[in-house]
Amino acid sequence: MTVTPAELGRLLGREVSSVVPAGDGYDNQAYLVDGRTLVRVAKDTDAEATRREAAVLRAVRAAVAVPVPEPEAVRPEEGLLAYPALPGRPLADLPLPPPPGVVPALARLLDDLHAMPLPALRALGVPDDDTAPAEWREEAAETYERVSGEIPAAYRAAVAAFLVEPPPEPARRLVFGHQDLGAEHVLVDPESGTVTGVIDWTDAAIGDPAVDAGRLHRDLGPSWGPVDGRARFYARCAALEDFEFGLRTGRERYVRNSLRAFGWLFS
Repeated sequence: MTVTPAELGRLLGREVSSVVPAGDGYDNQAYLVDGRTLVRVAKDTDAEATRREAAVLRAVRAAVAVPVPEPEAVRPEEGLLAYPALPGRPLADLPLPPPPGVVPALARLLDDLHAMPLPALRALGVPDDDTAPAEWREEAAETYERVSGEIPAAYRAAVAAFLVEPPPEPARRLVFGHQDLGAEHVLVDPESGTVTGVIDWTDAAIGDPAVDAGRLHRDLGPSWGPVDGRARFYARCAALEDFEFGLRTGRERYVRNSLRAFGWLFS
């Protein structure tokens, strides 16, 4: 997907001088416009999903302490959402352990998100994610079949054993969450260690509180602190998912970080 300055200028309602690709994810293509505005364009346009994401961003900004994108322009019919670019580098690009302030800031973020009232969020159109752990494990098993030959032999037995273990029961308590809180979506000032932003709220939903904790455990390992069995389950499934994504798209960062995570998840 390519977007010209003229096209983005039309959508933003102003003259645009420069457009630089800034990211290519599962659902969205991102562009940095004029060095200051981040524009996210959905690959499969869903006007209602774009409206909902803008509403979610506004609600989250009012409820959490860390910076969250502030919608500047919303064009639902084009799947476009624009906001001032947040500073910082993706946590996924920084070495472990993370700067000292990162884990407490993210732990507070989860507490704040989990405290948000569900009726108000459902009124905004936030969906319930009712994907059962058994479905996560089934998808992880299918992923493993496709990539097992690329996984180092030292981890294969542990992965295979995990995939035949009984999955956790569905969560008894549902909360609001980011639902894709990987280190690539956390921005950090490397000098101060401050979390400067949490981005990409496309998948935000009401679901299992262990999902976000699991992804943070996947990416931060022991630095994230102790986790329960549910979070560890999701961390393992997500590590396999990211490993395949990295192989399929040629994104070495995902492959490298997934292999690092296998060291604490499957050993």
